[in-house]
Amino acid sequence: MRTYTFYKDEIEFRTDNLTAFCREHGLQRRHINEVLAGTRKQHHGFTLAGINVSPEAMLDDGVQVEQVLQMAEVAARSSGDPEYEALVLSRTAKIRRGEALRISQDDAGTITMLD
Repeated sequence: MRTYTFYKDEIEFRTDNLTAFCREHGLQRRHINEVLAGTRKQHHGFTLAGINVSPEAMLDDGVQVEQVLQMAEVAARSSGDPEYEALVLSRTAKIRRGEALRISQDDAGTITMLD
C-alpha cells in the first residue's frame, strides 16, 4: 500500500486512500494526480512535500545553510561528473532564490528529490 504526503499551509497530510482524501478536502482526483506526476505544482493549495530554506538559516549545530550549499557545490565540482554537478548547482541556486525543493519520502524514511 502506498502512502501519499501532501502539504498545505505548512501542515502535513498523509493518506493511503487518494479518493477519500480528495472527497474529504474537496479536491479533484485528476488534479491531485497531476500534482503527483509533477505536471501541476499545486491543487487548492495542496503540494507535494516541499522544503523552503533560507540561505541565512542556521542548522541545529550552528552552521549556516549557505555554508552547506557552498560545501555541496565544491563536492559536486570535484566529483568529475558533469551531470551531478549541474544537478547540485541547480538545486543550490533554487534554495538561494527562495524556491522550494520538492521531495518525496517513502515509508522507510528514504528521501528522494523530485526537482
